[in-house]
Amino acid sequence: MDIQTFELFLSLSATNSFSRTATFMGMTQSSVSKSIANLEKTLGTRLFDRTGRGASLTPEGRMVLPRLEALVSQANGLKEFLQHAESITTGTVQLATQPSIGWPLTSHLLEVLAKDYPKIKIRISEGTTNTIEEWLSDGRCEIAVLSRIASSKFAESTRLFALPMYLVAKPGDPLMKKSKITFKNAAKLPLVMSAPPNGGRIILEEEAKRQNVPLNIVQDVNSFYLIKRIVRKSPIYTITTYASVVEELEKGELEGIPIIEPTIRQTFYVCISSKRIPTLAVKTVRSLILNWSEKF
Repeated sequence: MDIQTFELFLSLSATNSFSRTATFMGMTQSSVSKSIANLEKTLGTRLFDRTGRGASLTPEGRMVLPRLEALVSQANGLKEFLQHAESITTGTVQLATQPSIGWPLTSHLLEVLAKDYPKIKIRISEGTTNTIEEWLSDGRCEIAVLSRIASSKFAESTRLFALPMYLVAKPGDPLMKKSKITFKNAAKLPLVMSAPPNGGRIILEEEAKRQNVPLNIVQDVNSFYLIKRIVRKSPIYTITTYASVVEELEKGELEGIPIIEPTIRQTFYVCISSKRIPTLAVKTVRSLILNWSEKF
């Protein structure tokens, strides 16, 4: 006896036809008949009454029907479980992130994946909010971290966290001796920022408009790595989330103080593209991102 024989039994009990069962199972009619006969011989009882019109369950056949249905269901469940277990440990995931959150995020993912999911690989791309949304919409990336909710037309978004924004300067800058700075005062300082439509830039411009205080942006740079390098070497500032410069702050390569009046927070979301059916590898990466977000 095997699962295929049990499936033949279930199919024949449903169709009452050897020929239809043979077609459905991709077998010859004689093979179906022989398999059912062998099952009956093994069980020591007749399971079907054969007639010129087909076959119908005997009382004994009706008795074993629910038991065999349960066995087949459990066997199929085990097969799916093993397939899922295999797929969750293998595969390449297309991940996109904004530069301001990219390094602390990918650093965490690479460390955890190497330790716990060595067969999952991530292919990482950086881009602006609009660019990443375009990648989500056409399936070029499967999962992304964005500073706004992606359109529900092409992605499913889940809130991660809202990170406070800091004024960041080179080490030793006199302003860094303060414990905080108002947005109005920070806006007047010479700033290097990512060009619009950067998510953080948009938040700052909206607050500047609300307070009627123009942002003193003296340089647009579409590379967060270069922004940090410029701030380290020049009498110029930037405004970004604490998480995006935490490593440099801990090493003493940059200094930062929180912005108040108001406290400005940038909210981030993890988004899964609906243009592809998410694999379990993608779902695993999403779960790791959600777990990481709890630190903030």
